[in-house]
Amino acid sequence: MAKWLSGGRSTLATVQGYITSSEEHWRTSGPRRAFGVFDCSSKRLIGSIEANLAYRLAPGQVNVSYGVFPGWRGNGVAQRALDLMSSYLRGSTELRQMVVRIACENAASLRVVEKAGFQFLGIFDEPEGRMARYVRAL
Repeated sequence: MAKWLSGGRSTLATVQGYITSSEEHWRTSGPRRAFGVFDCSSKRLIGSIEANLAYRLAPGQVNVSYGVFPGWRGNGVAQRALDLMSSYLRGSTELRQMVVRIACENAASLRVVEKAGFQFLGIFDEPEGRMARYVRAL
């Protein structure tokens, strides 16, 4: 997760900074909508998902990124988080499509979005490298 979403392992300071920044976005209606993904039975944080309304895509589209901690992968957690994010965005924005951008070598995430009903848009050269883009209607 660290490799694909944040470019490497986080530190206590970078995690605290992200949490503070996310709180500020919620408080001020900023462009990032970050959610923790929790296991209901243990109440443990098992991943995250966020929508970045400021990332430049086509009109009506929103960039969504997600990650699930290693011990929780392969159980449909990411797909469920994407479904919940879709419901949230449909009910609280005028956006029409979620877009995920995935590093071409991230085979696990590519499988997740295909199972979650996303359609392949193509391969794009982006600042982070070659990324596959997938889209799903809200």
